[in-house]
Amino acid sequence: MWIVFGVWAVFCIWVVGYCKLNAFVDGGGEVPLTLGMPSWVFWGVAVPWLAATTFSIVFALFFIQDHELGDGEAGEVA
Repeated sequence: MWIVFGVWAVFCIWVVGYCKLNAFVDGGGEVPLTLGMPSWVFWGVAVPWLAATTFSIVFALFFIQDHELGDGEAGEVA
């Protein structure tokens, strides 16, 4: 539980912090693009979401394990 919460907190701080610092910049001018989207969206939303999704898949496939329920009869409370 603590690993998942810690990773969530890191990505939350990344998304909110990066977007706050880079999305609302006054200056008028042209918005820089990365892969056809504003750079702040790419680095502040797309990259951390892809990284979080990758972490979730790897964590679920390789670290989360099933636990045996025991040898009890069906309907029996352990």
